[in-house]
Amino acid sequence: MLLYRLVLPLIVTAVLCRSLIAWAKGRETTADVKERIRGPRQKGPSIWVHLSSVGEANAARPAILHLSKSHSVLVTTGTTTGRDAVRSWSFANVNAGLAPLDLVSATRRFLSKNDVTALIVIENELWPNRLLTAHKRDVPVILLNARMSASTMKTWSRFPKTAERIMSQVAAVFPQDQASADRFETLGAPAAKICPPFNLKELYAPVTTPLPEIAQSFERDQTVLAAATHEGEDEIVLAGLALAQKERPNLRLILAPRHPERGPSIKAMSENAGFATTLRSDRTTTNADVFVADSLGEMDWWYRASAVAFVGGSLVPKGGHTPYEPAAYRCQIIHGPHIDNFRSGYSELSKSQSVWQVTTPEELGQAMLSALAAGPATSPFQANGSAIFEQLDLLCGAPSAN
Repeated sequence: MLLYRLVLPLIVTAVLCRSLIAWAKGRETTADVKERIRGPRQKGPSIWVHLSSVGEANAARPAILHLSKSHSVLVTTGTTTGRDAVRSWSFANVNAGLAPLDLVSATRRFLSKNDVTALIVIENELWPNRLLTAHKRDVPVILLNARMSASTMKTWSRFPKTAERIMSQVAAVFPQDQASADRFETLGAPAAKICPPFNLKELYAPVTTPLPEIAQSFERDQTVLAAATHEGEDEIVLAGLALAQKERPNLRLILAPRHPERGPSIKAMSENAGFATTLRSDRTTTNADVFVADSLGEMDWWYRASAVAFVGGSLVPKGGHTPYEPAAYRCQIIHGPHIDNFRSGYSELSKSQSVWQVTTPEELGQAMLSALAAGPATSPFQANGSAIFEQLDLLCGAPSAN
């Protein structure tokens, strides 16, 4: 912990500087900057669920919905897009805000002001001061959908005493795969506290409410979705579209960037490539070659409107994003080589249907054509989370009075 305490001021400074830059550019408000320092407030008692951003929020959504039926839930995220995604659900008894800095003083105030009764950490958001302060205040810490990559394991292994001190006190670990389970045990989590592997993303259920008019305007078997793209991927997707349109000139693309604020720059890139392009945020017609979905809380619309989904974060080294959502909507799936975050999911998917891995625009364009010709897919994921939810109920204690 000594080394972490020494570098923590640098981490805090970096977080605040990044937030201030976002504020200066109009991407964050003054209230956002203040919230990053102290966190949000709500009347307790509360279950604190902490997660990183949009992808983790979508994974935790079924668990948050379940908990909200009998508890007040306060969700904190590391990004404004993640916070806004949770708010867009409009769940009763659920509030969302930006996470406080990983300072002991900030965490103490947060736990007290919100009367936190349990801390649930999603995936790999393992902030030392946050976890240790919760332990000291007898707040049970639950690692849900916990992920421990080989590289993260290597980092923690450099500080074995700190790792054991944190991991040995967790109330439960719900790992998303066996490799993560083994790594958590190696770092000091008691074997008795480690539950059988299960990925919450398998619980994703497709939305069945009527599609809004804007999504109905797309002809599904003529539409490809590029979901959660990162910088460095959009130009490859656009080049692939150009090649695919040579055989299917009516083919259209919905391009949904991981970070919606990139919408205007993607629109400019698309227009420079010769495509008629519109932005969702402009509220104009969707009648264009490329529709940039620079929005939050609407991904289910775009999955339902598309026959094929390219899953982003996979052509660049980001580890890839979830295949579970497009599979739930029976999309044929294309991805790049970087899928470490969901390798087991893609492996399971490939057993029941064709999945296209690409690296170049030429491969992507051909994959679009092949995937469209394949017709609707069938999802192999038929998970039931009742056992995990029952365990969460026991760990989180008696319901609060709402």
